Amino acid sequence: MKAFKQQWNNWIKKLRSTKAFTLLEMAIVLFIISALLLIIIPNIGSHRESASDTGNEALQTVIDTQADLYELSENTRPDSLQTLHNGGYLTDDQLQKAQEANLTISR
Repeated sequence: MKAFKQQWNNWIKKLRSTKAFTLLEMAIVLFIISALLLIIIPNIGSHRESASDTGNEALQTVIDTQADLYELSENTRPDSLQTLHNGGYLTDDQLQKAQEANLTISR
């Protein structure tokens, strides 16, 4: 019994001497992390929108270029995106994305 009591006392002393973070320190760390997230998250959204705009501009260039190629080979200007798709000038994915972005043949 004496050995158990001594082990118990040693364990209690060890727990009390262990250094740990206080609740205040943890609250400060959580506050700093929250502030950083509030700064970073809006920037991610604006970058995504910018990337989408750039992608739409590139797709518009592809559509116009493919319309020019269609005109050179068929001697007539395509009247719709579906015409370009049916002729094999646009892929299914390009047609779908162009329709979602409301893109048209511009030249």
